[in-house]
Amino acid sequence: MAELKDLRGNIDEIDSAILQLLEQRRELVCDIFEYKKENGLSLQDHVREKELVDSLSERTKRFSKEELKDIWSAIITSSYKLLP
Repeated sequence: MAELKDLRGNIDEIDSAILQLLEQRRELVCDIFEYKKENGLSLQDHVREKELVDSLSERTKRFSKEELKDIWSAIITSSYKLLP
């Protein structure tokens, strides 16, 4: 079995990749908010959020729907904090 230091190093690499993807996601969220403001659309879309979690839960066997809901709820809540 791998050494604990090596396993933690692997997790650190994954965490860095996750952070990079979250930063990319945040940039897109800003673009979407701008588009919605310019076009008079509601900035929040709870139907889309539910569809997202439903879609993700269908694509994994390692996370329960509730776990995914918790994870994406935190991500989405963070996005809404960008609103004026």
